[in-house]
Amino acid sequence: MTRLARRLRPFAPALASVLAIVLIPFAIAGRHADALVTQMLASTADRPFAAAAVIAGALAADALLPVPSSLLATGAGYLLGFTRALFTVFVGLSAGSTLGYLVGRTILSAPATADRPVTWAEPAIVLTRPIPVLAETTALLAGTCRFPFRRFMVVSTLSNLCLAAAYAAAGALSAARHAPWIALTAACALPAATLLAIRSRSRMHGGTP
Repeated sequence: MTRLARRLRPFAPALASVLAIVLIPFAIAGRHADALVTQMLASTADRPFAAAAVIAGALAADALLPVPSSLLATGAGYLLGFTRALFTVFVGLSAGSTLGYLVGRTILSAPATADRPVTWAEPAIVLTRPIPVLAETTALLAGTCRFPFRRFMVVSTLSNLCLAAAYAAAGALSAARHAPWIALTAACALPAATLLAIRSRSRMHGGTP
């Protein structure tokens, strides 16, 4: 059993509830989400403020709904340019993280875990932020396990800012070079690279069973 698994064992009931909230919407509507987002972006392509509102709102809803956040974030850089996209994506990601935490804390809160140290939360928030589904699960679980709100906001804000900058830069570069494939590659590569890094780190520290 991995070190992380041992730390999470007391939180297993809370984790099961969180996974149900995150995964059920993906199972029901996940396959339609990409097409819907693409259609929404195309309809607002010539209206920057409308596009920014759609992107920020969808990223915020990603806490509970099956939203292709990587595609949206890089699309923001492509449509809005780096500066506007950085602000838009950061606001959306931060709203989504906070919403997930608050839902976990107010609706799914697990009193049985209140006195247990949530030592896994800070590294998990940082490491999983670029990874769809895992990021939302971590925010919900942090709230469910009553991880201190102030610490959550500090860690998630810094993570969201870095991630927003990376996606905005990739999207803006894609637009500047008239190469949409750059944005699409970044949308897929960043989550994949992060997941590979986590697995490599786990193996180096003897974390595999």
